[in-house]
Parts: sequence; C-alpha cells; structure tokens
Amino acid sequence: MEVVLNVLRKLPGMDSQSATFTLDLPRASTVLDALNQAKWSQDGTLAFRSNCRNTICGSCAMGINGKASLACGTRLADLAKTAPGPITITPLGNLPVIRDLVVDMKPFWQGLTSIAPALKPKPQTTDQESLQTPENRAALNQVSNCIQCGACYSECNAVTVNPEFPGPHALAKAYRMVTDSRDGAIASPPTMPRAAASGAAPAASNAPASAPWRWPRWSRSAASSRPYSRTKPPLPAEPSATAKPWLTWSRKAAGSTSGSLVCRWWAMIWGVWLAWCPWGSIC
Repeated sequence: MEVVLNVLRKLPGMDSQSATFTLDLPRASTVLDALNQAKWSQDGTLAFRSNCRNTICGSCAMGINGKASLACGTRLADLAKTAPGPITITPLGNLPVIRDLVVDMKPFWQGLTSIAPALKPKPQTTDQESLQTPENRAALNQVSNCIQCGACYSECNAVTVNPEFPGPHALAKAYRMVTDSRDGAIASPPTMPRAAASGAAPAASNAPASAPWRWPRWSRSAASSRPYSRTKPPLPAEPSATAKPWLTWSRKAAGSTSGSLVCRWWAMIWGVWLAWCPWGSIC
C-alpha cells in the first residue's frame, strides 16, 4: 500500500518545517516501519527514538494524526480505515524538542522523581519476607502496566497550564505505591494555615516570612497518610461481673467463681429462713 507521511521536523536553531515522504509498504506495517523505511531509503538525517518495536519500552511515543501514540503499535491499515490520506507525525507535546521527533524527557522524569517512586517497606521484626495476598496484588495490576512512554504527559492539559504539575504518570505511580500493602511511607498531610482572629494574613508554613504563601507541592509521602482511620472504633467496655453480682447473675456466670459465690450466698439466706420461720415446712 502507498503511504504518505508528513513529518514535522525541527533542527537546532531553526523553525519547524514539514517534510513529506511517499512510501510503498505492506498493509501489516506499522508507523515505525514507515519511519525506518523513510530514514533508510530517503533521508538518513531523520531523527526519532525506537527500541523494542513491541510496545514494551515506550521509546517511540509521538503524535500520530493529532494523538499521542506508540509508533510500533499503530498499524498503517488501521489509520487508512479511520483517517484516509496523509499521516501527520509530530513530536510529543509539553516537552522541548531536541531534533525532529526527539524530545527532551527531563521534565517528564523530574515529575516522576518528585513523588519518590520507590517502595518504602514497613519495619520488620523478623527475617520473614513481606508477603502479599493475591487480592492485594490484583489491586496493582492496572497502574503497574504503565511503561513510562510519555503519551499521557503529552496530552495532559494540566501540564500545559501549570508546568510544575508532576503529570498523570507520576500520579499513577504514586497510587501504585500507596496502594501497595507492603509500603510503609507515612507523613503528615499538607494543611492550610488558618488566618488569625484579627483578620491578619495567614503565616507561611516552611517558607520565609517575606515569601507569599502557596500550597505545598504534592508528594506521595503526604498522600499516603490518611486523616481518617479505616479501622473500626473499639467496642464499649463491658460491665464488671463482680460489681453487682445479684444483678448480673446468669447461667454462664454460675459456672465461674463469682457465680458460685452468689449461689452459696442465696442458699445460706434460704437455709436461715427455713430454720427460723415457724412455717418453714409450709414455705
């Protein structure tokens, strides 16, 4: 099948420009196959990233017809069905372009490292491994499938508005760590300082007095601490069986020491009544 690629190219110190490549490839080929063919047969200076060619490493993420996708996982035949015509290839968004389709992933990795993406195990008193039930592991399957390709970071509007936002990939990794039953990272959640009763401005926390107050940056350690406990409240204490034995006597208590004493006490009173009462035989 004949394929036309419109690749948005950019050289260092120059403006972006579009380059067109016309190729003849099998219908089972992918966008990555088309880019390799264009590089090998028409222009060897075309720059892009690729590695595994099997949608595992995430290196070949790029914009394909206006959507961030993996080039090795996007087939040309599928694109011909949904959007016939030339295929537009662009670099990932929200990331600075180094050359052609190669972007600088430094902001992407900085957002990931800002949430401490590592398991912090709980302290153990024995040498036994920290085991995990199949149910606890099943809760991590969805977020554990992230291959850090950067496609979600490229499409995230929150990153476009606020570059300090760590990104959806960082939130997914943070959720994966917090949900892990073996994780023991606990920290105090961020709190907003309250204004004084006189109407004074709130004092900044962990910041110089001259700096304006701002919300603390989100982190996985802060998110792992929950203000509300999930444990059930303790049950109210039961009344003591020996406090008022004549009111709390029962068949169960009769088998205990306190129950036996109660029975003996009532038996003694009944015996005295029969001995002194002139009508004891009738009673």
